[in-house]
Amino acid sequence: MLHFSHLNKLVSSVEKLELLTKDEQTDLLENVRNIIVKLKEEMWGGNITPEELQIQDSNIQTECDQTDRDIQCMPAVCSVLIQTAMPDEYMLKFKKSEEEVTNLNERLVKFEKTLSVQAVELDSLETSLFDVIEENHTKDMTLEKLSRNNELLQETLITLNGELKNTDEMLMNAMREIQQQSQSHKSSREILENTLKNTVEEYTNYVTVLEAYLEQKDQQIAEIQRVVEHQELMHRELSEKSTKEAGDLRELLKNEMRLTSELKDEVSRLLGSLKEKSGLVEEMEIKLTRAEKTIEKLIEDDEGCEDTDPKDTSSSDYVSSLGSQVASYKKQVAKYKCDIVQQRRICEVLEDEVKALKRSKKYLKGAVSRSCVQKREAAVRLRKVRSCLTKSRKRERLLKMDFVKLDKSRSDLSESVGSLTVENGVLKTERTVLLEELYSLKQNLKGLEKCMEKHKERYTLHEELKMKMEKHVLKLMKKITKYKTALSVKRDQEENASRSYERAVISEKLNHEIDLLKTENMSLSTTICSLKQKLSSLLELPEKESSSVELQVSLEEQSSGELKEQESSGDVSSHYESIIAAMKKEHESAADQSHRQYMNNLKMLKDTYERDIAGMRKSHSENLEKMKAMQLEELEFLHQKQKQAELELEKSKIEEFFAKEAADLRTHYEGCLKDKEAHFENEKRRLLRETSIVKQNLSKQVENSVEEIEKMKATFQQQVGKLEEVQRTELELLKKRYEKQIDREIEQRMRKRRERMNEQETQCDSLEQEDRGTDPDMDVTRQIPAQTPIHVPSFKRSQKSTARKEFHVK
Repeated sequence: MLHFSHLNKLVSSVEKLELLTKDEQTDLLENVRNIIVKLKEEMWGGNITPEELQIQDSNIQTECDQTDRDIQCMPAVCSVLIQTAMPDEYMLKFKKSEEEVTNLNERLVKFEKTLSVQAVELDSLETSLFDVIEENHTKDMTLEKLSRNNELLQETLITLNGELKNTDEMLMNAMREIQQQSQSHKSSREILENTLKNTVEEYTNYVTVLEAYLEQKDQQIAEIQRVVEHQELMHRELSEKSTKEAGDLRELLKNEMRLTSELKDEVSRLLGSLKEKSGLVEEMEIKLTRAEKTIEKLIEDDEGCEDTDPKDTSSSDYVSSLGSQVASYKKQVAKYKCDIVQQRRICEVLEDEVKALKRSKKYLKGAVSRSCVQKREAAVRLRKVRSCLTKSRKRERLLKMDFVKLDKSRSDLSESVGSLTVENGVLKTERTVLLEELYSLKQNLKGLEKCMEKHKERYTLHEELKMKMEKHVLKLMKKITKYKTALSVKRDQEENASRSYERAVISEKLNHEIDLLKTENMSLSTTICSLKQKLSSLLELPEKESSSVELQVSLEEQSSGELKEQESSGDVSSHYESIIAAMKKEHESAADQSHRQYMNNLKMLKDTYERDIAGMRKSHSENLEKMKAMQLEELEFLHQKQKQAELELEKSKIEEFFAKEAADLRTHYEGCLKDKEAHFENEKRRLLRETSIVKQNLSKQVENSVEEIEKMKATFQQQVGKLEEVQRTELELLKKRYEKQIDREIEQRMRKRRERMNEQETQCDSLEQEDRGTDPDMDVTRQIPAQTPIHVPSFKRSQKSTARKEFHVK
């Protein structure tokens, strides 16, 4: 029952088999098998003979009624037979095990389905992981591109700031060069002073270093002498030790040679004895084989003799004596073999000792050779040390000579330092004077620079006015020519004389004004040239600086030009108005027709002048705005082109620089993807293999369990059949044994019953005769029913036989 309860627990734990590992599943199956084996051993290991079937002898039985005892024994016997013949519990448990096996198969199917679902989910998760990895990679690439673009923009800004700084630095360097020229004299003086100081300090340091070097050399020489003395002592000690060790080693070698010779003799002797004993053993084995053959022949002869004459025992005695001799020979041979094995072992041990002695001999020879080599090396070292000592002594002498020379040079340098200090004081005074002069020169330069800037501003303004006046004069000349042509045509038609005079007067005035402007122009140009020559002679500025200054001045003049144009246009208008007023005053005395024509011409001139001025102003403002816009657009366009060109160059550089890395990253990424795919496929295959192995193991376990259960069934049926046959044979034997006894007991019981019945009948008859007093004829009739009970025992015997048959059938 304990085993069955343990099986029930294990079967109930099989429900959690899905969560168990392979090792736990195999352990569980092994436990189930062990329990089944124990149940088999306990159930059918020995002869099952129930105690209830062990019927005791009739002599041991008590005086109780035998039928009652048989009736009491029947249910126990039936229960034992039922338990042995028809084990319903085993069958029920077998059915339960089959149901559990089916349940396990269903769970396996469910487990496979879950595994397939999980594999699909794993595939989906891996695809999602790869997608996320690609997205992250793309995002990282975009971030890297943005970071690179930001770095490029920062670099471009840095370059632009650098260019601006470079331009500012160029301007400042131009000013600094002037200061550097003034400071060059100062720096040369300072260099001379520093060189003198450095030379003095270097000589002093050199002298101190030489003194320290000589002291170190003296110490080194002393230490080397100590080391040499110590090495000489060590060499002597080593030589003495080496001689002693060489003697000891020679003695040891001699002893070992003796031992080896002795051991060789022993080995040769033992080998000879071994050969002799081996020969004896072979002879004994040959004799044994012959004896065994003779014994076998004798045994065969003995058997033949036993078949013919069993009384002849002489040959058998002879055979037994030979067998005893053979056994004694075998024992002797075994002893000889043991001795030979022991001697072989001793020989092996001796050979090992000989080998060890040879090794020690080689080691000693090597040690002697090493000691000789060490002696040679020590001698070589001593020679080297002695040569080093001689060289160091020579160097010491040379250094002492150098030290004497340095003392002399040191005294000379001290004298030169005194003279140089005096010169240094004079140079310092000169330096202070020159610094004052430089400061005054700097102030003068600053004043000249301011004057230069003012002259440049005036010059630029004058040139602008000149250009504008020339433009206006050209335009006026063109208009005047037009008016002259028109007036000449009209005057020729109307009044050639009067108009020719007026035209001559006006032309003279205009020519006079033009001449005045030209003279002013020439005077201004000469003054400008003279100022330029003075400035160039004073400052001698480089062309770059002048160009940069002119650019700055031109930019400033463009801003101030617009204001000055308005002033110049006002001056021109006032000038023309004065001319017109003069012409009016001069020509008031003319005739009315000429006056009207003149007024009309003046009105026409005013209108045209105002229109021209308005158009000029508009066109000038528009042209300025257009020029500014065009310049800004050109600057922006050029700026963009430069940026694009720089970006393209940087892109090309970056692409060339990172092409290899990008290719490597691509190959690495593709390799990683391939490796991951291969790893995933390998894991998939591994999982499929494991699932297939688990399925196969489970199917094998199920098949094994089914086979074991079928085997258990078959063995159980066989054992039940055997038990039934045994019980039948035992019952038949018991029948045969106890049938006679049972029949005797039955007959005795029936006789007793008959006697009792006869006694009762006789008593009844006697009582009736006494009471009634009947006739003798009535007695005969009464005796007849007294004989009727004779058939009763036969009836009871038939009942007993039927009962026995039913018992046997059960």
